[in-house]
Amino acid sequence: MNGPLPGVPSRPSLDNWLYEHTEGLIAIRRNLHAHPELSGEEHGATELVAERLRIAGMNPLILEVGTGLLCDLAPDGHQGGALALRADIDALAMDDEKDVPYRSQVPGVAHACGHDVHTAVVLGTALYFAHHRDELPGPLRFVFQPAEERMPGGALDVLRNSGLDGVEAMIGIHCMPRMDVGTVGMRAGPITSAADVAEITLSGPGGHTARPEETIDIITLAARVVSELPGRVGAALDDPSMVRVVFGAIRSGAAGNVIPSHCVLKASVRTPSTECWELLPK
Repeated sequence: MNGPLPGVPSRPSLDNWLYEHTEGLIAIRRNLHAHPELSGEEHGATELVAERLRIAGMNPLILEVGTGLLCDLAPDGHQGGALALRADIDALAMDDEKDVPYRSQVPGVAHACGHDVHTAVVLGTALYFAHHRDELPGPLRFVFQPAEERMPGGALDVLRNSGLDGVEAMIGIHCMPRMDVGTVGMRAGPITSAADVAEITLSGPGGHTARPEETIDIITLAARVVSELPGRVGAALDDPSMVRVVFGAIRSGAAGNVIPSHCVLKASVRTPSTECWELLPK
């Protein structure tokens, strides 16, 4: 960082703090990126964040499930509801194929959705205000949510630990690679979707590929489900654009000449509409 971002008003204390701590914040993000953890297993990330907050004189509360944490910071004597800043801390079950020094050191696990960035940003915000309490706009709650990629996810664990009690508003940041550095995107209404997982199991007697007419061709049926179901779900709604059904996994068979007896398909189901969400199970 060589100076204030264009178009952003200068705030000397924040600018100076960032100039002094930029490399440290980048190092935290790269540490998280190199050591990703799956949903519910984020013990390293939880301890890293908690330790930094404790060093800054704060008192983080680790969630009862053992991963994720909450931390409050408020001006002396201030009354009223808190503004919560939320980051997710888990990674995805996929390989990191980048060729960089901080690439994932955990086979099959990678921070491919930016949660390492979110964690570093919210942690950096907490550390700044911990050392500049006179600049606090009001009570702040820093929420580091585990298991965002799992459904039902770690948001429920945050709620079980009273994570939203006393909170009047929440900022749930998410990085967007398609936007220029230094810009922030906002919109009225929902900007992301509620999500769930649909799992479909197909079963049949199985058989040999030489005589598919004597059995049930599970693989062909699975292909039809994958290609036709998303459109049928959309057609059943007043506004088909309000739902996305996308298959991400198909598990079946082991040999090219055997028709399997089972096939499991998994899809994500997403909608930004509360009304649509209520209709989707039906």
